[in-house]
Amino acid sequence: MSTASSLLVTLWRLRLLHLSLVSAGGTAFPGLPARKRKPRHELDLVLEELEEKSGPSRRPKLPRTASLLQVAGEVAQQLGEEDWDADEPGALDHLRTGLRRRIARTERLLGDRAPLEGLDPDARASVTAVAQLLDLSDSERLVLAFILMLGTESKLDAAANCLGHDLDDRMADHAVATATGLSAAEVAKVFSAQSRLMSCQLLKRDRSELRLLGKWDWTSRGFAAAMREANFDPLKALRDRVVPAPAPQMAWANFAHLGDLANSLRTYLSEALRTGRKGVNVLLHGPPGCGKTQLVRLLGREVAAEVYEVSTEDADGDAIGNASRLQALRVAQEFTARRRALLCFDEIEDVFPRPFPFGFGGQRGGSFKGWMNRMLEQNATLTFYLTNAVEALDAAYVRRFDFTLELKVPPQAAREAQLKDLPIAVAPQTLARLADHPQLTPAVIQRAAGVVATVAAATPGLDASRQLEALVNQTLRAQGHSTLKAHAAAPEVYDPRFIHSDIDPAALVEGLRAAGSGRLCLYGPPGTGKTAFALHLARSLGRGLLVRRASDLLSPFVGVAEKQIAAAFREAEESGAVLLIDEVDSFLQDRSRAQRGWEVTQVNEFLTQLENFPGIFVASSNLIDGFDPAALRRFDLKAKFDYLRPDQAVALLQAHLANAGLPPAGAEVDGRVCRLTALAPGDFAAVARQHRFRPLRSPEDWAAALDAECRHKPGARHRPAIGFGGAAA
Repeated sequence: MSTASSLLVTLWRLRLLHLSLVSAGGTAFPGLPARKRKPRHELDLVLEELEEKSGPSRRPKLPRTASLLQVAGEVAQQLGEEDWDADEPGALDHLRTGLRRRIARTERLLGDRAPLEGLDPDARASVTAVAQLLDLSDSERLVLAFILMLGTESKLDAAANCLGHDLDDRMADHAVATATGLSAAEVAKVFSAQSRLMSCQLLKRDRSELRLLGKWDWTSRGFAAAMREANFDPLKALRDRVVPAPAPQMAWANFAHLGDLANSLRTYLSEALRTGRKGVNVLLHGPPGCGKTQLVRLLGREVAAEVYEVSTEDADGDAIGNASRLQALRVAQEFTARRRALLCFDEIEDVFPRPFPFGFGGQRGGSFKGWMNRMLEQNATLTFYLTNAVEALDAAYVRRFDFTLELKVPPQAAREAQLKDLPIAVAPQTLARLADHPQLTPAVIQRAAGVVATVAAATPGLDASRQLEALVNQTLRAQGHSTLKAHAAAPEVYDPRFIHSDIDPAALVEGLRAAGSGRLCLYGPPGTGKTAFALHLARSLGRGLLVRRASDLLSPFVGVAEKQIAAAFREAEESGAVLLIDEVDSFLQDRSRAQRGWEVTQVNEFLTQLENFPGIFVASSNLIDGFDPAALRRFDLKAKFDYLRPDQAVALLQAHLANAGLPPAGAEVDGRVCRLTALAPGDFAAVARQHRFRPLRSPEDWAAALDAECRHKPGARHRPAIGFGGAAA
């Protein structure tokens, strides 16, 4: 520490020590209304009682109060007067006189230097840097310097301790005024809520603390220590609260599904930064892991701005309280006001006051709400607020955001594109199942793939695809979602000629290609090719297929099924995919037979969404007789898919035999297959899967396996043999 700095701290110490003697002597704090201080010894109570009885003029000669003697002893020790004896005549007066002389001598040595010139170079540079960033007044700079040295100079803190451990706010303010030489009015102005020093939240008054040092909390635990070091950087000093964002791990193409809104947001940010606009706030909301943080980092790179993120945990890994996070955000907004920067504040649902049910107000009072509103309206740095639960925010806050953008789980086409960047090689079937899951977010897949990549590097021969699916399924279960399901893929052998329907499949595909929209209901027995045709339709039109099963949409909680139905239609519309809802009969039953109110509301929601859907919709069902009449009216086409005709069954068998490398079937096998009345393309697919682990070595084996599949169906029978080979017309 330089000589000047040593003298300045010495002056502040001496002034605090003198104040402690004056206040302990019964004068309270000069200039303040009398306040009965807490006695430090029982002798104080005895003396007060005697004084009341005898009166000041007849006061007997009694020893000094224990509190005064104790403080005097502490002051003498601070001054290095180890031989000071309270019992010597005039000892206390001598101590006071000596203190006043030391103060006067130190003031002369400091001379006419400006207050901050009395700091060591590092501290002075740090205070100046903060003062310039926050545009502090001279009084605020001086108080900032005093609080800084109070927390980093042990001798100054020790002198402050002589004031006692029962200081209220007015006594603390008086101590600051006495030490710094400022007037009471100047100090009151510095500590007012409207001052730059306090409004920026770098310091926050702790009204519960009774020691002078603890009266003000720094935003960051190590900020004061950092200010005493060379090359002080205010933002770096906030590292346990505000950190630079790492580089984005996603590309702009990964957010193409956001469409024009993402491009508009990028343009708006660029213009706001160029013009220096204040009060710019962006709200990003959506489920966890859908890319909100990645989008902020990517936007920062797109507009050539630094990105800083407010932490949720400190350097020790401990959680940071909500108030501390808000305090850090406020300081970061001030520190980055003159930089080309963006701030990211995540998990705001834990910080913003929540609306109370039935409109009776929020968790916190109006003053806090007003403070939050002012922060949103006056922030100097463009700030992103992220939440997983936008419904938890008060509408009064939401309306103050310039730009609100919802990030959902990306549509299927976008998910498929993102899966190309995995750090491991994954089987196509696994990729298809990952892309097909409606609640599976990119973050879950990326984390699981990272784990598998690490394990695979140390485990030769590991089935990465299987391991990835297992890890993802564990996360999905923990989140309360269904696990990965078999992807809706076309059979190994597929041709629309093998569809037995009352419509021409090829003509239907071309008609929908020309129209661009249509609402189809495909019904018929299981396995007749309804789902496979929907996939064929989507591929023929060059669109993705968004598959939702009844189990994906229905929920035991009232109102959730309606939201999930609406979300499925919305995702299909935004992505341009063909929407297939399988097992639609589960929630399209006739409302006249409904026994519960939610059964009616589910049908109502479905019909509303179907009526307004501009794309191609396919519903598949095994049963159509119990459908709600209004639902049937809303389908443009209702097509029945039935069991195969004999000629289709024979042709499909020959195709599978060729695919399996077996010779063509003879007339006897053809005839046997023709007699199966309940044979569907799904049966051939089941036998083909069986062939993988239980090889079928001849056409006869295939015919027997198909016969076994049909025998498990209710009401299955055999056609009578007609003519050679039994080929029925």
